Amino acid sequence: MKYQYFLSTFDRDGNQISNAVIAGIQSDGDTVVRSVATIYENKIIRIVEGEQPASEAQYVHNQSRAYQMEIKKSGEIDFLEGIVPTE
Repeated sequence: MKYQYFLSTFDRDGNQISNAVIAGIQSDGDTVVRSVATIYENKIIRIVEGEQPASEAQYVHNQSRAYQMEIKKSGEIDFLEGIVPTE
C-alpha cells in the first residue's frame, strides 16, 4: 500500500517547474511509514516522518525524523541543508 501527497509548482503558462512528495503513508505489511507536512508562508515545508511495526497501534514519536524543503523563487523545490530522507 502506498499513498503519497505531491506538491507541484508551475510557471504562468502552466508548465510544471518542479514536484516533490511531501507526505503520505506506505506499508509493506510488516512496517508502516507515515509522513506529514506543514507548509509555511515563507515557503518552507517541514516534514516529519515515522516508521513503526504495523502491529503497533500507538505512534512512537522518538523514532521520527524531520527534514525541510524550500520552494525557491524559481519554483524549484529543494531539500534544505542537504538533508535528504532515506527511502
